[in-house]
Amino acid sequence: MTGKVLVVAAGAWQVPLIRFLQTKGHHVSVVDPYDHSPGVAVADAHIKADVRNEEEIFQAIKDLSFEFIVTDQSDISVETSNNLARRFGLPANPPEAVSLFVNKFYSRRFSAQAKMPVPKWECVQTAAELEAALAKIGLPAILKPPDNQASCGIYKIDESNVAKAAELLAASLAQSRQKYVLCEEYVSGEHITVEGYCSKGKHRSFAASTKEHFPSGVIAQLLYPTTVPEDLLAEVFAANDRYVEQSGLKFGITHAEYIVDVPNGRFWLVEIACRGGGTRLSSDIAKWVSGADIYELFYKELHGEHTDLSKLSLQRKAAYLEFFEFGEGFVEKIEGVEAARALPGVLDLNLVFAEGDRIRLAENGRTRQGFFIVFGETHDDVKNKAALVKKTITVKLAQALEVV
Repeated sequence: MTGKVLVVAAGAWQVPLIRFLQTKGHHVSVVDPYDHSPGVAVADAHIKADVRNEEEIFQAIKDLSFEFIVTDQSDISVETSNNLARRFGLPANPPEAVSLFVNKFYSRRFSAQAKMPVPKWECVQTAAELEAALAKIGLPAILKPPDNQASCGIYKIDESNVAKAAELLAASLAQSRQKYVLCEEYVSGEHITVEGYCSKGKHRSFAASTKEHFPSGVIAQLLYPTTVPEDLLAEVFAANDRYVEQSGLKFGITHAEYIVDVPNGRFWLVEIACRGGGTRLSSDIAKWVSGADIYELFYKELHGEHTDLSKLSLQRKAAYLEFFEFGEGFVEKIEGVEAARALPGVLDLNLVFAEGDRIRLAENGRTRQGFFIVFGETHDDVKNKAALVKKTITVKLAQALEVV
């Protein structure tokens, strides 16, 4: 009989992992600070605690027994989950390796050792340090916390708002647990994501998407496979594999983001994580696109069964993820949601608002208005399915708000 397991964090994107473990016969407990989190509703038990408070969680579970402690599509729970697993003698990664995936400052320092190209960057804490960093890096530049998620605390500084740089720094610092942020060179190119897996210290990049953003900088669309040319994508994959293998990570799901300057054959690492991408990237999309069942690989690893990733035969099917943007205002009427969900090729579709709600444009990944995912064989296939989804759904705003 399978044993009890603990999943740290119970947001919407942890639900696939919880359900996967339940299909394996496990009793799944979750740690989450909220009673209403989606994962709490499907789990077998709930431990109410802040997912970043390792000691609080340890005190709550120290007399319990778990087969393993895991997390997936949640940045802020990765370090906690790994540390707890180590304290209980369960499968875990070296903490010094995990730090290279959960803290962008450590990642940037390590990138030079791993020969990974990254934008020019400086670590800043004060307005004076930011001023010096901007003089060195130039405009435009990006401010980002080293340890947050969902694009929280990320700001672009350019000629239009450089006079308010100190205010933007304060806002970015407010989203950083480390009380410092990175100031980085703004680089241009095609934005891509890379999904991969590590087994026994060896890594393989499985799939890549091209992504688009809303004007606010929040991710709006992901199209698999990426449109980056094969030869340049092979270089990105090789660098991605090298980073993971040199980091000392022993096993686990990975998700990385790059900016690729296709005309000049260059690329830069934006960020890399030792967990799956959210919105069902690791649980469903990567599996469909590549043919590799990442959750099964992960599950085997937790039981000591390694995989020779080089022997996996990968495919390149198409998938498309889009986040809805209906404008701003009060929602008077919503039509066609169930009909859109029933369309061929639609994996998932969800709106995060109801009639009568007031909606605004997304400021970060947590405030987007909803999403849909479609699967297909080719880019044209998924684009046609996506167009039909958007044609089927109607959201009428009763009172439009001025966009600020």
